[in-house]
Amino acid sequence: MHIDLRSNALFHEAVKIAHAIYKPGTGSLVDLLDLDIAKNGRTAALVGVMVEQMEGRVPSRLFVTDIELGGLEPVTTGSAIDRGCKFSPDGALLAFLSAPIGTGNFQLQIHDLTTKQTQAAAAVDGWVEYLHWAQDGRSILLGVAGHGADTSGTDGAVASKRGGKAPLPWMPDVRPDKEEFRRRSLWIYDLKWGSVKRIPIANLNVWEASWCGLGSVAAVASERVDEGGWYGAALYLIDVECGSARLIYKPVDQLGWPSCNPRGTKIAVVEAVCSDRGGVAGQLLIIDPTNGDVEHVSTAGGDVSYACWRSSDQVSLGFHRGFETAALDYDIMTCKLTEVWSNERLSASGSYIRPLPIGHEGRNSAFLLEDYNKAPFIAVTKAGNLHKTEVIDPSIGESVKAWVENVEAVQWAAPDGLEVHGRLLLPKGRGPFPVVMHVHGGPVFHWAPQWLGRSSWGLTNLLLLKHGYAVFQPNPRGSSGRGQDFASRIKGDYGGLDTFDLLAGLDHLAKLGVADEARIGVMGSSYGGFMTSWLVTQDQRFAAAVSVAPSNNHISCHLTSNIPDFKALFLGDRFDNPIGKYVLRSPVMLASRVRTPTLNIAGALDLCTPPSQALEFYSALREYRVDTGLVVYPEEGHGVQSFPAMFDYAARIVGWFEEHMHQR
Repeated sequence: MHIDLRSNALFHEAVKIAHAIYKPGTGSLVDLLDLDIAKNGRTAALVGVMVEQMEGRVPSRLFVTDIELGGLEPVTTGSAIDRGCKFSPDGALLAFLSAPIGTGNFQLQIHDLTTKQTQAAAAVDGWVEYLHWAQDGRSILLGVAGHGADTSGTDGAVASKRGGKAPLPWMPDVRPDKEEFRRRSLWIYDLKWGSVKRIPIANLNVWEASWCGLGSVAAVASERVDEGGWYGAALYLIDVECGSARLIYKPVDQLGWPSCNPRGTKIAVVEAVCSDRGGVAGQLLIIDPTNGDVEHVSTAGGDVSYACWRSSDQVSLGFHRGFETAALDYDIMTCKLTEVWSNERLSASGSYIRPLPIGHEGRNSAFLLEDYNKAPFIAVTKAGNLHKTEVIDPSIGESVKAWVENVEAVQWAAPDGLEVHGRLLLPKGRGPFPVVMHVHGGPVFHWAPQWLGRSSWGLTNLLLLKHGYAVFQPNPRGSSGRGQDFASRIKGDYGGLDTFDLLAGLDHLAKLGVADEARIGVMGSSYGGFMTSWLVTQDQRFAAAVSVAPSNNHISCHLTSNIPDFKALFLGDRFDNPIGKYVLRSPVMLASRVRTPTLNIAGALDLCTPPSQALEFYSALREYRVDTGLVVYPEEGHGVQSFPAMFDYAARIVGWFEEHMHQR
């Protein structure tokens, strides 16, 4: 296997596809990542991608647009990464977070929409993860991670840079038992005085919070400061002045998206079995902060992925049910759910829709939507109709459509009778096709129509489609979007019945005449990486496999990962049980069964699934003389996110399948 692929034809194809999508140096907006709408219901703030050169991490910039008239007004320029835009209650100011590329040191910025001036707020001791305006517009709540704290898995799962003096080259890496530098805290930025003040919270690490009136905040917090502590976090009410915290609700599973109504009398929060911080999708709870009374809102076999308040009595929800993406409103007085919008072909960036309510009476909402071959656009519901504002050049979508013949929704029965869903991306031409099954991460996540012009996986899928492969995206048990009973089936059975859900999906495609049974491949990252390694120990049908960021030895992964709680939750066992699932469900322990050529890929900086996990399976396969390879990207974490590594990544994966599947 060559180290330098830059002269490889597939590498050049990946570069050509990426240039058609990212249009470097042209000043074209090519992707949308975040959205907020001002009080007037027309002015929108957008975080978008505009690429100058295909080098390093993709930058993001802040723009303002009128969603009725169109046009783009840049707020920021240069090569920073901007995120988290939010208008002040009166719509006069725009707060956002910004960090120079490569630093991860996000700090608060304030843009005045009248003067067009942007000012950096006073820096905090740490990096800001999120912000929320107070109702009176006089202050901003900041969620701050200590320098050295880990980023989430969806953001690369890397350690942020520590503060203080850099250690000398000879100094050891020392890990104390109590790592206070990781603590996540809450700060208040005062707009009048331009100052920041830390809320003096004792013995709690705050993962997520929002205002609950002006004098308190509702917070998802834990006593532990390490990344794994999030899995056991509970809901607290914290006094802004003295920092005192009162436990309101201790969940069975994980919590996300806490928000309070304008009166501060009700808290909405989502509880779900969840594998990744930032990806909670499950049941809506309405909690009274005074007495802790909890209302569990039934959502009929779907999952709530976001919650915010339209008024003191109405909550706006992002929702997923089977193939459907939806925006709902819930009235806490009538206990009635009302559908604002739904669609089976459109989804949102990151698969989870986040509706922004516009107005209290009209039930209008705004959100970002996309499809596999449709670049993101602003969508606004008015009287039940969807109005689009497109700010991305339509020709970019056409360059993606060139390789996608069709996308089909498929469903099949697992061996135990459970109905399973998925999507099938078809290339040009006639089948049966060589099929690559792409297993998603999580496991509590789901494939929805995601813009293929984004990320290393999107580029890889486009290159596969261009070369005539069909890409199968199954959502096995444990996936979100089917309700908590469906998602919870993975707890304690990681690598169990979910295995047969996937294999049954391939059987179904063969019966339909879509799949060439002699040319079946499998790939995936994170949970998908584990499942890729696991499947080739369980079934001999696979002609080739590519396992990315996997967990291949659950014992060593538990002891070296920054989220050991994940293993305990989904395996339902202890790492020191010599005859338990940590051993029996580890692919490395069954390497003698493997006959499939398997490429192993990892990021050297990955803390969730350390690169040693890919190395272990690679070494085990070599012992049994299986065709294998190992690729470790030195500057990447939990996923490949920078150029030109993304070109190399797509070329290596497609090259592996071409070598072992093309003429099989």
